[in-house]
Amino acid sequence: MGKTINVKYVGKDNSSIHTSLNEATFKVNNIDYSPIDLLISSYASCLMETVDYEARKKGFDSTVTKCEISYEMSDDDSRINSCSIFLFFEGDFDIKKENFLETASKTKCKVGKSLSSDIKKSFRFFYKTMSKACFHK
Repeated sequence: MGKTINVKYVGKDNSSIHTSLNEATFKVNNIDYSPIDLLISSYASCLMETVDYEARKKGFDSTVTKCEISYEMSDDDSRINSCSIFLFFEGDFDIKKENFLETASKTKCKVGKSLSSDIKKSFRFFYKTMSKACFHK
């Protein structure tokens, strides 16, 4: 059996989450930090970890410094409709490594692959080197 996450609904749009990996209980409420925010945060964390892992398997460091994800809900507010994903890298990468990082971002993340294929995802990649900053779609 896989990992177990214990979630207790405490009423009035509030839940508490506890896993065997954390000592403190994480609290989620619909006002400050919604379950959708938690899902998107999990996606961003998984995305950065996955890209770094895939790069290290190929023998280089990815140094993903930041991931920002904006999302929009469907018209009836029942599901995520779209995500805009911005990944920021630091380091000198040739075009081959940039393409590798971008492909890994889009295809290897377990959380991203678990999301509905109906969610429209757009990716933008930013690379910062010692001498310049550049943007790729």
